[in-house]
Parts: sequence; structure tokens; C-alpha cells
Amino acid sequence: MTLTLSSRFDYLTVSQVYPPGLALARTAHERCSFRRSSCQFGRQPFIARGGNAAFAPTKPLKLASPAVAHPSSTPHTATSPAPLAGTPSFIQEMPVEILCDIFMLCHLEERDNASTESRGARVIISHVCRRWRHVALCMPLLWSRISATMPTEHCLPRVETYLDRSALCPLSIRIFGDAIDTTWTERLISSCLEHSHRWRSIRLTLSNSFQTSIPILVGQSSFPNLEVLDLSLRGWDKQSGESLLNTFSEEAHIARLSWEWISEISFASLPFVSRLTHLNISGLITFSDAYHILSQCSNATVINLSQVNDPEPLTALPLLTMPKLQALSLTALRPCDSLYNCINAPDLKTLTIQHYFGGLLRTRDWEPIGSFLVRSGCKLNALEFRDQTLEDGALDRLFALPGLQTLRDLTIHQPDLSDQTLATLSGSVGGVCLLPKLKSLVFWGLGSRDGAVAAMASVRSSLSSRGPEYCNLIRLRTHLRSSQRRDMSGLEALKSSGMDIVYA
Repeated sequence: MTLTLSSRFDYLTVSQVYPPGLALARTAHERCSFRRSSCQFGRQPFIARGGNAAFAPTKPLKLASPAVAHPSSTPHTATSPAPLAGTPSFIQEMPVEILCDIFMLCHLEERDNASTESRGARVIISHVCRRWRHVALCMPLLWSRISATMPTEHCLPRVETYLDRSALCPLSIRIFGDAIDTTWTERLISSCLEHSHRWRSIRLTLSNSFQTSIPILVGQSSFPNLEVLDLSLRGWDKQSGESLLNTFSEEAHIARLSWEWISEISFASLPFVSRLTHLNISGLITFSDAYHILSQCSNATVINLSQVNDPEPLTALPLLTMPKLQALSLTALRPCDSLYNCINAPDLKTLTIQHYFGGLLRTRDWEPIGSFLVRSGCKLNALEFRDQTLEDGALDRLFALPGLQTLRDLTIHQPDLSDQTLATLSGSVGGVCLLPKLKSLVFWGLGSRDGAVAAMASVRSSLSSRGPEYCNLIRLRTHLRSSQRRDMSGLEALKSSGMDIVYA
């Protein structure tokens, strides 16, 4: 099957006509080199025709279009002479459908870095050869993500070209404004606002230099298809921030909201709050504000509250049930015990706890967290933890909480793990194995003796004699000092036996 390209060529249409699947495209992506030489003549790995395997040199390849016979009667192998000049490589014969999937994977998996946008994957792909350029320019979805950092006069033509190439596709826009010269940022936003009916995602990082002009510009447009709103407004006053937020929310169907730098915003009055599935708020908020925000987001599945700080705990508030919440992240400047006591999340799968209490508060009371997990009856799969000033032995009490015994993934950024903590992970408390289902362990800091990490990993690995109900650890990420030779030797032995071990 061969597809004829036209000016209305769409990746989504091609995927429906010939759905090779994500695994097929990923395999092709890994096997193929996207250098210019790959599309010219020269030595290429031999791919046998026929069969149904994807881009495996030792297996046959099934093409969507009829195979072109190789001019040589002897199959070309890695040890045989290179093909004759003028013989097209197998990449030139690759079906357009698979090329489209590979191009999209290159684009989507690329880090969202606006500073390199002018030489990103889609630009490089379109400069390889005429065929690849024709395919790339006929894929509107490939050009539907717009990024700009500190826009200049050279940025505006590029963005307008991408907007034209994206045709009718929904747009994802990311703009980091210049705090000194606001002219080109405002002109860039104006050009994008001409396509506001296609905005699906918008991320604006703007200083207070824009708090007068941007609300006026945005107020003249409508956003009927907007789903993701990410605003970082450094230095803006409350009135300007609320004005911009209300303008975006009038006609939009926002499901994801990210808000930074402005506190004391009344989110409860916004019409879309009850529809939010993802909420990320970064700014100094009180426990009372956090509670009222959570009470409005009954349909949220992911919530991240950063810089929760309040000397006054919550008292006499009714229990708040969040039936759809699956991931909760709290970054607190003070203990959040009173907030945990007010929440019930029966479907919670991931919990992130980050404490920045300072050196004055070294003791921790894990009982509110334990009561929260037991009361919710959730089966927690992942815990991410960071605490800069934690006393030695406090993590042992955390790991013993009944609500954490279903954990599969544990990440500890801080504190440094001591001998006592590693010994606790290797043993049991009260005859009960700690974290029996743990499969992945990540920790970055170590304050233990040489050999303690390898001993703990050996006990929890599949090679241990403690039984299958306890020995489930298959993945370990850690940082070792150069002096920890016994740990390095022991972990290398476990790595050779099949455990996935990476040194950061």
C-alpha cells in the first residue's frame, strides 16, 4: 500500500489507514540513524524482504509497498561489499506511514527546550533529503507545538511559519517573555492569538512588565478548545492575575491548571475548577486555602500544592473525600498533620512528601500520614520523599507504617541513608517484613559504611534465600562514592545476575 501525499496530508489520517503501532515505530526509531548520510548512497545494513518483523537486521522486514528487487543476486551482509552506487537504501523505500510515526516520536520525545527550537528534531528531519522534507512539511501535527524564549525579531517569522504549517491542528504554545524588551513578546503573543480558537495548551512565563498589556491582548480573544493552562506570573499583582485568569476561563474547557507566584487568588469562584483533573499551585498558601482548593476539585486525579505554610493548624473541619485522586504532592514549610487529618483518598496511588522545615524541627510525627493512608484504604504504589533535616532513625518509623506496605516504587532524595535505615530495609519489624512488594528503590545520598548498600540489595534481590514474598527488588538507582569499593563490587555482581542498577 502506498499513500499519495498532498497539501492536506495528516499524520492522524495516516495512522488510521496504516496503524503500525507504537512498538513498531519505536523499534524503527532506535534502528535508524537520522543523519543525512542515511538517505544517500553507501553501505547500509541488509534487511531481507518478506516476513513481518520490524527493522531487525537478522529478521525479515514487511513493507507496506511492493519490495524493490536488489540489483545484486547475492544478499548484502555486514561483511560483503557495499551496494553499487545509485542503489537506494532501505530507508528510501520505507513506507510513508512508518516515516510519519518515526518523525512524530522524534518530535514528541524531544525535550521541551525553547532555546533550541530553531534547530529541533522537526527542523533537522526536514533538512535531510527532499523526500523527508516533503513528508515533514505535509504533517501539520509536526508543527503544532510553538516555543519561544526571550523572543526577538528573528523569532517572529519562524513562529508564523510554524503556525501556517500546522494548518487546523490544535496548538500547544510555550512563551517565556523578555522582562526588559517586551515589544517582540507582545507581537509574538498577538500573532498566536490570531489562532486562539486552536489553542489546546498554553504556558506563559511573564514578569510584571506585562501585567498591563497582556490582559488587554488576551481579553480580545476566545479560547473554546483550551484544555491546559499554565501561568507563571512573577511580580504580578492580585488584580491583574485574576483578570488574566478569568479571561482564559470564560469559554475554555480547562482540565489542567498550573499557577505560580501569585497567592491569595480565589480559585473557588472560577467556573472550571470543578472540572479540573490536574492542578498545580506553587506559591505561599495557607492550610485553609489548601483545604478549600481541594474541596472544589472533586474530579481531580493529580494535585500538587507547593509552599504550604501556615502557623495555624486546621480545626473542626469536615472530612474531605476525593474519590478520583490518584497522585498527591505536598511541599510544606510547616508540618501538614492537620491537612492529612481532613483528607480521604481511596484511589490514591502516588504520594510525594517534601519538607523544608529548617533545622529547628528535627522530630517527625508520622502518625497523621499513617492514619490518612489507613483511613483512605488506598493501595499506595509509589512514594517520593525529601526532607533536609530529618533525625537518624525517623525513616525507620515511616517505612513501618501499615499504609506503605503496598509500595512498589520508593524514591528518597534526602536525607542521606544511614546504616540503621539500610539495615531496616534489609530486615523486619515485629516479625513483619517491611515493604515486601518493593520493586524499585532510588536514593541519592549515603551516610553509611562501605558494603551496607550491597548487603541490603542482596537481601532484597531474587537471589536471596528469604523467600519470594520478600525478594522482589529488581531496580536500584543510587550514588556511590569512589571509596565505596565493597558496595561497587557487590552491586556489580547483582547487576550481572540481572538486577537493573544505575549509578547516578
